[in-house]
Amino acid sequence: MDANHNISEANPAFLRLMEQTRDSCIGKPLEALYADADLPPDTGKLWKTEATAH
Repeated sequence: MDANHNISEANPAFLRLMEQTRDSCIGKPLEALYADADLPPDTGKLWKTEATAH
């Protein structure tokens, strides 16, 4: 991720796991990849940790 928490690079395993292409990921915030996912309600803690733990 870059300084703004946007995806700046993605390895092939990540792309396969997320069923995405490199071009569809680069420049987007990580959270955008999970927008349609059925995530647990406490997922906000994950994003807070990601944003602050660098």
